[in-house]
Amino acid sequence: MAELHRESSAGRSTLLALIGLLIAVGAWGLPARWWWTHPSVLSAAGRGTPSLVQVGDAATQAGRPGPGFLLATAAIRLGMTGTNELMARLEAAVQAPAARVLGGADPVLGRVAGLRLPLITNGFGTAMEVFLPEGNRGAMRTFLSSSQLLSTRAILAARDFGAREFIPVQRPGGQPLEAVILMLATLAESDVLNSGWASELQGMLGHIAPGAPNEAFEHICLDVLTLSRRLDWTSFRELVRTVPSSAALHRWTATVRTNQADLPLLYSAAVLSGSPGKVAAWYSHPGPSGRLGLETALRGGVGATRAYAEMSQPVGTDGFTFRGLAAWVGSAPEVARVLRSAMLGIAALLLASAVGGALEVGGMGDATSSWAGTLALGLALGFFLFILAEPTPPRPPKPPGVRVHLLSSPTAAAGGAVSRERPVMEPKTVATIVLFALLQLTVYVICRRKITEIREMEEPAAVRLRLMENEENLFDAGLYIGIAGTAAALVLQVLHVVEANLLAAYSSNLLGIVTVALVKIRHVRPIKRELILEGQAEAGSGPVR
Repeated sequence: MAELHRESSAGRSTLLALIGLLIAVGAWGLPARWWWTHPSVLSAAGRGTPSLVQVGDAATQAGRPGPGFLLATAAIRLGMTGTNELMARLEAAVQAPAARVLGGADPVLGRVAGLRLPLITNGFGTAMEVFLPEGNRGAMRTFLSSSQLLSTRAILAARDFGAREFIPVQRPGGQPLEAVILMLATLAESDVLNSGWASELQGMLGHIAPGAPNEAFEHICLDVLTLSRRLDWTSFRELVRTVPSSAALHRWTATVRTNQADLPLLYSAAVLSGSPGKVAAWYSHPGPSGRLGLETALRGGVGATRAYAEMSQPVGTDGFTFRGLAAWVGSAPEVARVLRSAMLGIAALLLASAVGGALEVGGMGDATSSWAGTLALGLALGFFLFILAEPTPPRPPKPPGVRVHLLSSPTAAAGGAVSRERPVMEPKTVATIVLFALLQLTVYVICRRKITEIREMEEPAAVRLRLMENEENLFDAGLYIGIAGTAAALVLQVLHVVEANLLAAYSSNLLGIVTVALVKIRHVRPIKRELILEGQAEAGSGPVR
């Protein structure tokens, strides 16, 4: 009967383990994350929307080969198909000299009398090359001074502000600043400025007095100068259409300054998403998530790039997932995250119940024999599964900590400052410690089971005492496993298989010491004392003093 009960218990434990593993695999494959955006969600958002190559082709056919060339360059960098045909159409589109200089036709510049375009034989000209020559600046001043738009007049009037980073317009060497102001005025005249940014500029320029400095406007001029030296006029104009504020322009320009080689990718993402500031913010995210997310979004097309700009979490690394569910996860992310976490919790409880049944500790007073013990083990397993399934994204760079000079300490005064930042334990460290703790918990349960088994045997006390002494190596198993875990962790760190973390490595040894001490002092020693007294009583002698 007992054998039948054990077989039934083993079968039940196996079934629970299989169901738990299946639910865990299902949860693992659901592309929903609390701290990440899975790449498949971006790809699903782009289905049915124009691709990067299609947008570049449309720009080329619309007479804007400058933006088309940047989009085509980004597509080539990403290894997308259809770029050969697009490049052939671009070659045909830049046969006209004006198209190569300006990157496309411009209705405003076409009406400027006396404007002379430089000769560009290779590639595209830059906006600065068009506006910087003295003759062109004079022609633009004459043309724009007759404008009826208040915004154009306000920008032209800002020529007399007191620049600090630039040489003022009125002095020799002030040509770049005047060229930048004329570009801004031309953009206002072309009515391509975003309404929000146009209102911001108009309010800012209304407070500029002649000769007075204005740091905010000068920063805008610096950003325009940076972009006008890198983009042709048409590409620059198309980018400005998407700029909602000066802050967004500055964020995108700062990203371009530090990532000049990725200008085609950043430009394409800004144009496709219509949110250059958000694109720059996510691209600048620490770790590989920024560039990975940008490339994934551009490969997905317009829909994916817009989803990339509007997402609330960085893009994580790709992996096992059920890609057919990505579209649903993108439409209901919160529901998908809760469902995934619930599935991981259920899987952990089933696995904990399976472990408790496999160890057959029921009725022996062990922690896992009760619902509370199973729940505790399930929570530990659930936490471990969650950490494995939800790796945290890289932290953004921390601002400098509060520096406090200790005047009473000559060493501190000479050394500078003492940071008061408190270190935060990484989730991977917590997951490693939880894994070592689960191993020690398993050793503890096995030792308790063996102690209870020997204690309830019907053999004489002397025999049971000898059996207890024979299991000393088992009772020391926690220490062996702890040392092995520490050694393995240190070896893997030396080999650079895992990141160096002494806390995670030595926690294994510490937990092993605690487990062995608990088993021997709390359980083995009282049982041995009980067996010694029982053996003396069986031998007919008095109690041992």
